[in-house]
Amino acid sequence: MKRQTLRRQVSDLLLADITSGRLRVGDKLPSIHVLSRRHNISTTPIRTAIHELEASGYLERRHGSGTYVQMTQPRLSMQRTVMLCIEARAHLYGELATLLAADLLGKGLLPAVVDTQHEEGRAARLAQALASDARFFIIRGEASLPFGQIAKASFPNRHFIGAISWETLTPFQNLHRVLSDYQGGGRLVAEHLWNAGHRRVLLVGTPSMIEAAANSASRSHQHGWGFARRWRELGGTQATLTSHWVPGDDVLLDEQGVVAAFRGTKAPTAIFGLRDLETWHTQTVLLRHAPKLADSIGLVGYGNTPWSQAGHPPFSTVDLDLPHIADQTLRMIEALLENQSPPDPPPLLPHLVLR
Repeated sequence: MKRQTLRRQVSDLLLADITSGRLRVGDKLPSIHVLSRRHNISTTPIRTAIHELEASGYLERRHGSGTYVQMTQPRLSMQRTVMLCIEARAHLYGELATLLAADLLGKGLLPAVVDTQHEEGRAARLAQALASDARFFIIRGEASLPFGQIAKASFPNRHFIGAISWETLTPFQNLHRVLSDYQGGGRLVAEHLWNAGHRRVLLVGTPSMIEAAANSASRSHQHGWGFARRWRELGGTQATLTSHWVPGDDVLLDEQGVVAAFRGTKAPTAIFGLRDLETWHTQTVLLRHAPKLADSIGLVGYGNTPWSQAGHPPFSTVDLDLPHIADQTLRMIEALLENQSPPDPPPLLPHLVLR
């Protein structure tokens, strides 16, 4: 028991030096005899601790040279770990990750959520995940994700489930695309506004969002894609108002332009913000400059988030049925675990939150 305790103490000390940055990748460890004199203990527990850290991948023994630090972060080694590479800060992705993580933990699978939003360190974190023995990766695809790393890590019995958006046409082995666009939400808004009696809508968003929403001939992950096509099919017309990014993840609207958009006989009777943020800001401008008008305008934002929840009636939002999506995704994973053909990807299931 004493020897076991000494081995654990030495292992913890060395591991602390490695993970804290005091020892870096490539640094050479002092010899076993030096460590023995430094800690005033025999070489046996030191040698055992070093062997364990070597087996875990932290250390590498080079014949005739010594022992070197090979990595400073733990290697994920569970045979059936499910990797959730989802940008966890955003409301939608974080909620879906939480639902999946809770269910996966209940099934004995250990989920790890990897933030892929920030450039710094992302490639290293993804490389660490791909170096594990994991069979399943649920990845939020985006244009800046290092797809080359994923392609090289593809092999039979390893599955990648593209969640929310996957902006690449490059084929990958065992890639299952899930939630690849927002067409359903855009169509839902168009039909809701038409059934409510609206015939002319003000579309609010950044120039790229407005362009993508209007481009019904191509696939897009932008909020509102599918709206313009369905709105034209129904016979509706639309005007547009562009928003602009400002520092701090906020948007700027032309307040005079907002008020001017509702003048004349062909003024819109509803606002569809391609994000909830645009709708919330538009409503705020109307409440400031034309409060009576704000009460009579139908407002729909994309995404049931704290911004939309702060809106006043008649503010409504499009949301995704995340519990159903998570359940269908888990059924896909269960089928793959049993080496069966997975069911069809779950459909995008939006619903309208009316306030």
